[in-house]
Amino acid sequence: MSPAAYMLIFILGVAVVVFTGFPAFLFKVLALGLMLGTLLVFLKKEFLLLSVALLLFLSGMLRGTLGPLPLPFLEPVSGRLETVRDSFVRHIAAILPEPQSSFIAGLLVGGKSLLPRDLKTALGRTGTSHIVALSGYNVTIIANYISLIFRSPVFSIVAILTFVLATGASSSVVRAGIMGSVFFLSERYGTFYKAKDALLFAVLLMVFVHPDIMAEDIGFQLSVLATMGLLYLTRVITPYLSFIPECFNLKKIAGETLAAEAATLPLVLFYFGFFSPFAPLVNLLILPLIPATMLFGFIAGLGAYAHNLFGIFLAWPAYLLTRWELGLIQFFANIHVF
Repeated sequence: MSPAAYMLIFILGVAVVVFTGFPAFLFKVLALGLMLGTLLVFLKKEFLLLSVALLLFLSGMLRGTLGPLPLPFLEPVSGRLETVRDSFVRHIAAILPEPQSSFIAGLLVGGKSLLPRDLKTALGRTGTSHIVALSGYNVTIIANYISLIFRSPVFSIVAILTFVLATGASSSVVRAGIMGSVFFLSERYGTFYKAKDALLFAVLLMVFVHPDIMAEDIGFQLSVLATMGLLYLTRVITPYLSFIPECFNLKKIAGETLAAEAATLPLVLFYFGFFSPFAPLVNLLILPLIPATMLFGFIAGLGAYAHNLFGIFLAWPAYLLTRWELGLIQFFANIHVF
């Protein structure tokens, strides 16, 4: 049995508890009783794999009854990093007008709460809210930049974890951060990186720390489903997009966007009751520009620490890019289909 299967069995055990709503006490008694029974046959070779699988499943059930795992040692660190983040957002706001400043802050540090209400509505109508919600896409871009700066995988992992804590450690960012760290670890030790196993490990780690996240955190559910869509559906959808050119990765972006949309559509309809028919097109027009927008926005923010005028001078590329991106979002948001 593969490590991925063991991880999945434990996760399923947790899921049984958090989704059924049965009293935790009954689950504890059931899990402990069955674990004792399983141990009696554990030494018999013919039942070894079955016993291990059952023990993992029951361990998952037991973990699901115990609630979140406290991590007090992270609070002082995350508090200091959030202070740095807030300072950076203020410097961005000092050199760029609205809504460009809030948009770039969302891209870089997830400042979605700062967005004007009409822009939030437009992002939702066009299926582009993930851009400013610090999804795995943003973390992937940042990880790519980090890998260019730090050749050492250890420094790259520290940089990613620092970014995760500084931005508030939302579920989608944590998931992407864990997967990115696994990638850099695989480089460090020369092992083959399997994105599917990395996703399972990320889910396992997050569920172990906070079991209720499976049922209570919509962001976690959407993030995992979107990643599964990227891993399993992209290769199915992309061959049908031969009419889209491959320049600027347009074909790849279109395939990944449609795959993520297809995977998350049932959950989006269940929670929000609508979907955006323009999401694939808008994402296709905007996503190729996001890495450059983030880079220029970050450089401008750093420049503002020296002087606002210097930051304004450096912000022109980011300003022009965001004018185009926000213009497209507002244009398609104003088209009422339903």
